[in-house]
Amino acid sequence: MERQAHDAIVVGGGVTGTAVARDLALRGVDVLLLEREDWGAGASACEAALETFPIRAETEAEIARLAAEVTVLHATAPHLMERRTMVFLALPEDEAALERIDAALGLLDRLRSPELFRPRLRLSGLEARRLEPGLSPEVAAAVAVEDWALDAQRLAWLNVLDATRAGARAFNHCRVEAVLAGAGTAGGVRYRTSDGRRVEVAARVIVNATGPWVREVAATAGIELRPRLIKHLEVVYDRRVSAFGLAARAVDGRWVALAPRGAISVLGATESETYGPPEALEITTDDLDDLCRALERVLPGAGEARAIRARTAAFPSAAPWGVPARLIAPRLVIRDHGPEGASGLVSVMGGSLPTYRADAEVAADVICARLGVRAPSTTARRPLPGGAGDAPPAEELAREHGLTALAAARLLRRHGCEAPQVLEDARRGRLVCRCEAVTEAELVHATRHEQVRTLGDASRRVGLAMGACAGAACLERAAAVMAQELGWSAAQRFQAWRDHVAAVWRARAPVLGRWGWAQEEVAYGARRGWPGGLRP
Repeated sequence: MERQAHDAIVVGGGVTGTAVARDLALRGVDVLLLEREDWGAGASACEAALETFPIRAETEAEIARLAAEVTVLHATAPHLMERRTMVFLALPEDEAALERIDAALGLLDRLRSPELFRPRLRLSGLEARRLEPGLSPEVAAAVAVEDWALDAQRLAWLNVLDATRAGARAFNHCRVEAVLAGAGTAGGVRYRTSDGRRVEVAARVIVNATGPWVREVAATAGIELRPRLIKHLEVVYDRRVSAFGLAARAVDGRWVALAPRGAISVLGATESETYGPPEALEITTDDLDDLCRALERVLPGAGEARAIRARTAAFPSAAPWGVPARLIAPRLVIRDHGPEGASGLVSVMGGSLPTYRADAEVAADVICARLGVRAPSTTARRPLPGGAGDAPPAEELAREHGLTALAAARLLRRHGCEAPQVLEDARRGRLVCRCEAVTEAELVHATRHEQVRTLGDASRRVGLAMGACAGAACLERAAAVMAQELGWSAAQRFQAWRDHVAAVWRARAPVLGRWGWAQEEVAYGARRGWPGGLRP
């Protein structure tokens, strides 16, 4: 068994864990970052459309912090930010709730940068229908507010990339089996690598940032944590259902949001408490109906849109018992387990995507205090990879390298000013995935330089198979490209495709309609049968 040593080990490769590792590495701390699956593969993958707004019980200080962090994100990762307009809609019985939202958005307007955002706009039902003609005639009022979207999975990787450039070590597909604790001290972890080797690593501080698995990891050190797990559900459509983001109230009073992201739309909301294993959350018909009916109240034609997948995840929260899930604000909780007999183990729970960087800074301050490191955080001023310089216009990049304009725009969205480096490969003009405009050159770059080892990794890193075809037209070709880089045999290449299809099946099966099933039958028939473990 291998043995290593570091100052700090961060367990968990979501947005929070990767941001903590980045902050520590930039302060000169020797950091090891471990993730059981892939960067951003867990709860970070879910759309956070409503987290950018103060729709829960946020204090004025929390709203000010949210506004400040949005400004930091625009300065440090401009290429990841996608501007959009969100419209909160109210039928006559919803107008009191809309008034409360309007008041909170008014405070947000006063606190966030006027250079970045225009103030909110109150609309009548008629004015809202002029913006979106498909709205129900019963919509009585609306509030339109400028918003932004952020690719959380790409953000997680850029945190990892910047951390490794600062000297950290980071490994995905490495499952932590236990925190090594004894005599009142947590002194390291034991993990299993992707090839089955067991490694023991010593460290002065272990950071448990494993999201919904925070309880299980703490338990291996003899610590009992009982966070509430809040379920989030979303449905992904094959195109932009509306040019705007639309928010509507569900039957239980919570807000659900349909948000455009690139060429697709995502309908999502916080659902309810969940008690099962985080890796085995079920998507029920009732869950989907709750979401879709809330949207159809204000956008009756939404039921005709084609859903291509659904996904669910659980978020840990330290909110007290009795607070409804829809009212729980995503607040950061840092728990030092020294008084509980595990000195050196720190658990980090909660937090939200818009304030991820500030949350990571607070956690890193606690960890550095234990390590005796006095260096301040620099993440508020340091751009993420791709955000440090001016990126060329998409039209210019496309013309210079023989790309489609869409492929150039998507490449710039993911890589920013570093996009030209990706295009040094001669395969830059050949598309692998037409829905998401992924080129062979970008896929090769991801395989060589972005720790892509599976087709699922490629979907998170560059958007492979995330569009309307759901991989039917691109997975086999992508597997062939990756096989050349990773040395896969023909059997391994086919198995990579089968593994990916099996992995995404649980997300596709609950939402497949008539045309979705027809697409599945064509795709599987072309490959001579269903992959192992699936049934038609």
